[in-house]
Amino acid sequence: MYTSTPVFRPSKPPTLSAIAVGLAAFHIALLWAALVVGSVGSDRAVLQSILASYGGAVAGLSGFATVYLTSGRSLAALGLRRVPAPWLFLAVGLGAGGFGASILIQDLYRNVFGFSEADTQAVLHVAMQSGIFPFALAFVGGAILTPIGEDFLFRGVIANALNKYGLWAGVGLSALIFGIVHQLDSFSCLQPLWA
Repeated sequence: MYTSTPVFRPSKPPTLSAIAVGLAAFHIALLWAALVVGSVGSDRAVLQSILASYGGAVAGLSGFATVYLTSGRSLAALGLRRVPAPWLFLAVGLGAGGFGASILIQDLYRNVFGFSEADTQAVLHVAMQSGIFPFALAFVGGAILTPIGEDFLFRGVIANALNKYGLWAGVGLSALIFGIVHQLDSFSCLQPLWA
């Protein structure tokens, strides 16, 4: 009879090289997602918008999974711990509310001040104008799964790797990296791949 021995995974925080591995996998997955969205064809804008809303989720989870599989660290070392269900529901509710508020604020700002920069929520607006089902699919991808995937990578891997240099390094530098990554290769920058 065969018995398996559990694999020991250290609970030490991730290393700085884990940040590089995670971000590389994040960028590769984001590029792949953009190519998939581009392959759909611009005549199917609603399907494109739904698929695009899942790009951040795929990228974040790919970065996290790559670090987990290559580093040998435990899930707890990468920031995953059991959380009571009420806290999860509260987090999802606050996240969804914040996402909705950001759309309203952006629309208000655009309408009041005539701001005509690129619409960062254009993907969601296309789905929203197409009915409740496309909007719900895009909302789950953009407002629930993308923040979860990105938090696994940016808070779980990057912040935990930087926390050994102090709380300010963990919080501040991970936020800076998060901002830079989103500025450099947001889906709007990759949109020419499917436009």
